Formats: sequence, C-alpha cells, structure tokens
Amino acid sequence: MFLSSRHEMLVLLGTFAGGMVLGVVFDFFRIMRKNFKGASSAVWLQDILMWTVALGVVCATLFMTNSGQIRWYEFLGMGTGLAVYILALSSFVISVSTAIISFFKKVLSIFVKVLIVPVGFVVKVLTVPVKFVIKWMKKPLSRVKLLKIIISTKFHKFFKKN
Repeated sequence: MFLSSRHEMLVLLGTFAGGMVLGVVFDFFRIMRKNFKGASSAVWLQDILMWTVALGVVCATLFMTNSGQIRWYEFLGMGTGLAVYILALSSFVISVSTAIISFFKKVLSIFVKVLIVPVGFVVKVLTVPVKFVIKWMKKPLSRVKLLKIIISTKFHKFFKKN
C-alpha cells in the first residue's frame, strides 16, 4: 500500500507521542519505586507490570497511527519521543511528583498522629478499669461464694435480731 508523505509524517508524529507516553509510564514506575519501598518480589511484579503496560502502549500506538502496519520509522519515532521525554521532561516530572508525594505523606503522617494521640489517651484511661474488671473476674466462683456467705450471714443476723 502506498502511503503519502503527509500520512507518513502523521505516523511519525503519532509514534513520537507514543514514545513520550512510554517515558511517562517508565517515570510513573520509577516514582512509585522511589517513594514506596517494597519487597524484592514486589519489584519483580512491578517490572512485569511496567513491561506489560509498555507493550500495550506500543501496540496501541502502532494500531492507532498506522492500522498495525509496522514501518522502521515508527520505532525511530518512538525511540526519539522516549529520548526527548527522558532528556527534557523526566527530571522535572520526577522532582515535582516526588515533592507532591512527600507533601501528602507528611499531611497523612500529621493526620495519623492527630488521630492516634487521642485514641492512645482513651486506651490508657480505659486500661485501668478494664484491668480491675479482669482481675475481679479471674475467680468468679470464689467471689460468688463469698457474696453468698456475706448475704446469708447478714440475713441470718437480721432475722436473729428480730
């Protein structure tokens, strides 16, 4: 199939944009890995997920720009778009995103501290009566027997006096 130069230029620009989207996906995973530490198995799963998403972006770009027909300049466009994004925008996006995430982490930390301090106080206040009740309930049968003895002696004394 013959493609016009205009169509080829649009395909090249579309794949350039697809390469920039690949850069955004790559930065997203870099930002998540930098700000949220995980186990080595989580890193392995993140890598698989990142490459799966990247494959989806490449396939979607190829299908949207040129109906799935693969030309050599499409990969040149994606590589160029990725390189331009990494060289021009990546450091800015990562620094801004990291600053935003650290801000929200601090706000969340303050929010948790504000909630935990009153809850801790309530727990400390309620611990004393709960310990007393637990201690009192440890020997319930002996307490019941003691109460029966006290009640029976008082009633006995009461009836004896009258």
